Amino acid sequence: MESLQIPKGVRRVLFRTLNTDRKLMFKKEFESDYAGFTEDGARWLVENTDIKLVGIDYVSVATYDHIVSAHLPFLEGRPPNCALLVDERILANIENPEKVGHKNKV
Repeated sequence: MESLQIPKGVRRVLFRTLNTDRKLMFKKEFESDYAGFTEDGARWLVENTDIKLVGIDYVSVATYDHIVSAHLPFLEGRPPNCALLVDERILANIENPEKVGHKNKV
């Protein structure tokens, strides 16, 4: 997560992952090996950034194996200390996807 170099002050981020490259949002069958957050990754993001909205390009921000534990760090606080989670985003048409996480307005 640290390698993403998300600047302080960024409050919203959309993660365009391999889920988009694999076109998972367009498949009828559920894929359990989708990209998402583990508990450690979610906790790092909450503790080391100012992000309050997290979006991702498949059915959950959490990996299948961490479906409950990865949600907890985002949701543990009370507003405004918790994060809003946005799943099922289709991000295939975003230009310069590597910059999406660094924009304050998404």
